[in-house]
Amino acid sequence: MVKKQILIFTYILLLLSLYTFQVFAQSGKIYEGPEDPAGDRSALREGLMDGNQVLVGFRNYGQVGRRGMVDGMKWPKDS
Repeated sequence: MVKKQILIFTYILLLLSLYTFQVFAQSGKIYEGPEDPAGDRSALREGLMDGNQVLVGFRNYGQVGRRGMVDGMKWPKDS
């Protein structure tokens, strides 16, 4: 019976400590990071990865591939 009470006390203590950590983690400071609005077209980038005889086009919004490339890449890149 005493072991069960100790176990319950330990669980309660653990839950309280996790709750207080969550409360103090949100310190209420004003965000000082960069402005990053969703859908900002000025942040779009694209490029070519040219290495290991492979040429792959990519964009930073998840698209891999470009027009004129089968499956978005060329191998060997000189073909």
